[in-house]
Amino acid sequence: MLLAIGHSGDVNVVSEPRKMMSLANGLSVAGLPKVIDMLKEGDADPIWNLSDALDEILRKKQAA
Repeated sequence: MLLAIGHSGDVNVVSEPRKMMSLANGLSVAGLPKVIDMLKEGDADPIWNLSDALDEILRKKQAA
């Protein structure tokens, strides 16, 4: 719901579940190639590679 409100700028979007799900699906599909790359990059098991990549992203954002 928060993603839909933030994207649309309209709180009334929460009364349109299909629109919210469409937005969520579109965002997840758009980011999927990056997540797959994160799983593959690194020497550890895929889940640890993903965890390390997300940790690095969050640390960079915190430092900024």
